[in-house]
Amino acid sequence: MNKHFNSYKEGIDLEFLRTYCMEHGERRTFLRGETLEEADSCKNGR
Repeated sequence: MNKHFNSYKEGIDLEFLRTYCMEHGERRTFLRGETLEEADSCKNGR
């Protein structure tokens, strides 16, 4: 048996998710060492 790790993912169609993310997502540049939580709190004005 010569299966690749997580080979089940090959059969899952995620194109709808990629399309949604491309249409509704945003691009963000992080500062070195900045975490996602810190970036989100700055965006929300906390």
